[in-house]
Amino acid sequence: MFARRKKQGYTLTELLVVIGIVGMLTLISIPSIFRFYKDATDPVKRTARELAQIMQVAKIYAMTYRVNTAVVYSDVFVPVPMTNVETNQGVITGERHIRALVSAAVMYEISKKNNEGFNDIRDRLGFPDSWDSIYVPIEAKSEYGINRRFEDGVILCNVEFRENVLVPNSLTLEIPLLRSVDEGNSTATLGLTKVNVPFLDLEQTAQAPMAYLSTGAKSSWYAHIFGPDGKLLPTSNTIVKERYVLALVDTTNSEPMILPANIQGQIPADSVWVTHKMSLLSLFRVTGRIKAEI
Repeated sequence: MFARRKKQGYTLTELLVVIGIVGMLTLISIPSIFRFYKDATDPVKRTARELAQIMQVAKIYAMTYRVNTAVVYSDVFVPVPMTNVETNQGVITGERHIRALVSAAVMYEISKKNNEGFNDIRDRLGFPDSWDSIYVPIEAKSEYGINRRFEDGVILCNVEFRENVLVPNSLTLEIPLLRSVDEGNSTATLGLTKVNVPFLDLEQTAQAPMAYLSTGAKSSWYAHIFGPDGKLLPTSNTIVKERYVLALVDTTNSEPMILPANIQGQIPADSVWVTHKMSLLSLFRVTGRIKAEI
């Protein structure tokens, strides 16, 4: 006769311990999953991550090929409804149009310093003799050479957090003020400089020279330029900073600001301040480091 083997199983205590561990892991992971989903679907954060990636591509390209490489932006006037806009005339509330950056592409520099045939290129493309350098998109096979538009409603502009705006007694109130990229020293504050981009679609055509003389021709663009050492080149302006903070703002998403009780009622109804959803990018000049503060 064979001895009957005793079946092994789990005790109730062991099952409760396992269930407890699984429950704790679930409680820990749910917030992380929720935050991941929220970040993945947030247009401002997606744009911030993509722009940081585009900047990283420009930096690596500059260091690899030993040539100045720029993230070149397209700028337009865009309506910003119900916001706090600061101009040279002061703080404006309500809908205003400001000049902002709405797309980006990676381009590299061609000049007499790095190309002996620069004059031949000028003759072929027909751009003005006064241009001592031009920027053209990186190789066509790379998606980053294409002008990549930001998410709908997301713009890049200058944002300053100012205290005591219009209300002297509000020592703790910070108002986010939006400025156009060409307002005052905004371009220098953002680390931007202007570069020349020729009309490549007019190459070797008789109309090329006249195209640059036409009214409204777009040939000068704002850009962040990385040098062959990976550092961000300073602007031609006298303002040089070690860290530039770029604000990506969702113009379609804003909430009225929560004002301290002691100043509620002091602000007219047609001058209500708002807070736009935004993400910040830090661009360090010396190291060329890009940090998304989202």
